[in-house]
Amino acid sequence: MLALNDVFAAILVGGRGSRLGTVDKAQLKLSGSNETLFERLTRVLAPAVAEIVVVGRREQSALYRDSPYRFVADQQSGAGPLAGLQAALRSAPVAWCFLVACDMPKLDASIVDYLAKQREPNRAVVPRTTRGLEPTCALYPRSYVTHVDAALVRGLRAVYTLLAQTDVIEVELPPDLEPKLRNINTAQDLRTQL
Repeated sequence: MLALNDVFAAILVGGRGSRLGTVDKAQLKLSGSNETLFERLTRVLAPAVAEIVVVGRREQSALYRDSPYRFVADQQSGAGPLAGLQAALRSAPVAWCFLVACDMPKLDASIVDYLAKQREPNRAVVPRTTRGLEPTCALYPRSYVTHVDAALVRGLRAVYTLLAQTDVIEVELPPDLEPKLRNINTAQDLRTQL
């Protein structure tokens, strides 16, 4: 797969992992490996995108100081993934942002390619799985930042709510891609997916 020169990956690392006892999910080690979830994501995504940006809370910047990837802090503290999307889009080095949560251990670059093939100007491309829309594994045009800014001014925090209010492309995933989007939210997920 050739790198998509007009797509960068923004890895969301700012979650507090409250359902896992405030664990920094990006730093969880994969089973049988010294590789963290963050390291795995960067390894599989780097060949497929123009650049990788790490998006998190301002106080996390020191954790990523030695990373080869640029760290971008949320501009609105406590505003959840929507603030992460805003920070990513405001720092966008190219036209499209592949926004991805750090806690998807099975994800690979094929999802970026699949979503990129569905693009239309100024519309987010969001996969739909049997669990619903996956806004933290989706493709957003840089121009979408105007929608995000307006949503944050209105006090929204959930990306789902914003998607319901804007014109997006919902993409049904083929059966072989859907398992790659499973994320880690609970202790049970931690035991079964890592």
